[in-house]
Amino acid sequence: MSHPPRLRLLLLIAAVGTLGLACKEPNPVFDPNLPPPGESCVRGIETTEPFNVAYNPDAIDVLFVIGNAPAAEPLQRRLSSAMPSFIAGLRGKGLDFHVGTVSGDTSNPNTAGSLLTGGNGVAGCAGAPRFVTSAMGEDAALFATCNVQIGNNGIAAQEHLEAAQIALTVRAGEPITEGGNQGFLRPEARLLVIFASDRDDCSNANLDLAGAPNSVTACEWKRDQLLPVGEALNSLLSLKDDPDRVAIGLLGGGESAARLTSPDVLSPVCKDAGNASIYPAYRLLDAVEFAAPWGYFESACSSSYAGGLGRMLDRIATPAPITLCPAARLAAPPIEVRAGQDTVLSTGTDGYVFLGRTDDCPNGAVSISPNALTSTTQRIEIDFCGL
Repeated sequence: MSHPPRLRLLLLIAAVGTLGLACKEPNPVFDPNLPPPGESCVRGIETTEPFNVAYNPDAIDVLFVIGNAPAAEPLQRRLSSAMPSFIAGLRGKGLDFHVGTVSGDTSNPNTAGSLLTGGNGVAGCAGAPRFVTSAMGEDAALFATCNVQIGNNGIAAQEHLEAAQIALTVRAGEPITEGGNQGFLRPEARLLVIFASDRDDCSNANLDLAGAPNSVTACEWKRDQLLPVGEALNSLLSLKDDPDRVAIGLLGGGESAARLTSPDVLSPVCKDAGNASIYPAYRLLDAVEFAAPWGYFESACSSSYAGGLGRMLDRIATPAPITLCPAARLAAPPIEVRAGQDTVLSTGTDGYVFLGRTDDCPNGAVSISPNALTSTTQRIEIDFCGL
């Protein structure tokens, strides 16, 4: 049924009036003081924010924190046997690596957290450097095999978390010739810390072990007096501008059914092939959980560690993207993202993804694929509409 022109006009006016009645609520995002929108910025002020990102996705620093308490040698031998496979795995993934070792013994402030050489009396180990690099070619596997054999003359109450902290903070700036670790930790590299121990962490420099039935039980007996795991892990995660570039691995004992059995003696999780006991590592398991999704546990009860270390590498083979948080609030997805001043990144998993507001980036997060980074120090520029 058709209407005459006048009636159609009246119907149109009536419809507009009805819409006007339905839109009385103010627009919460309208700001009359903003300048007129430009061609590419629908609302807000077009802004360019630069980010200097020190990140080489092909570089990784691996720190082994190894127990050297009495009876730790069987674990060290299994770890040593797995090192050629571990180094081959790093090479197979095309990684530029540093591999170093420290002990869980921090009782001597002059040596705590210092990178160690090992393999005393083992052929070829006399020339092992303080840390192993990919530039050492075929010698890298031999030197890594040597450096995890550090003996079992350390204190019974091992302080693995504290040793990692000291190694990567205090010692990181000290010359390698003076017992420091300068040059090991690179700002552009990912970091993997692997704890390997037959017992739990007992980090607390002032811990009084009096009253504990024995050294193995001591950490569980006085766990409320120990360095909080979260505090220790935050200090490691904060070493990188993005915590996704830090991974935590554990070769240790899993949880047992009872934390303490009468009369207050901690039960081992297993006996290894050499009849040595592997005890629960509750605090180190907490560290793995704290580092999720970049935390990995492998049982120290295994007869071989090659498979476990290989699985750790497989899980970090794909570098994590980096997340950038602009200082101004984004009104919409970025207009353009550039690597350097000239390379425009595409949207998607090989370029960048706009994540919107997140807990860590309330202004709007931009995730940059490691595939988009081409040098160890990369300048990223984001054009966006800022509010």
